[in-house]
Amino acid sequence: MEINNAFSDIDIAIPFGLILNELIGNVFKYAFKHENENRLFLSLTNNTDDCYLLVVKDNGVGIPENIDIKKTKSLGLLLAGRLTKQLHGKFQYSYKNESVFSITFKDTLQRKES
Repeated sequence: MEINNAFSDIDIAIPFGLILNELIGNVFKYAFKHENENRLFLSLTNNTDDCYLLVVKDNGVGIPENIDIKKTKSLGLLLAGRLTKQLHGKFQYSYKNESVFSITFKDTLQRKES
């Protein structure tokens, strides 16, 4: 886990916590099919654009290529995507030997200005 200077108010903390719960829950429910060296990495950083970047990575099996995470009917991924929109953020997924969920979102002051 890597967290650098991350402060938030309740308007960020609640959707952020729900997003983390969904993504981490999915990792343990679906990604880790084998008992050998399962790894989960979390990172939250505040980048130079006054936005936060959340990264959740795992070395599990990944989401099947035929599933579009923006159009999936999976309640967990749908919820994570909608909560990211609530934070005026961007939700992305990639897989290259590990699943990587990246979410960028603005802090409360930046959201109010946009």
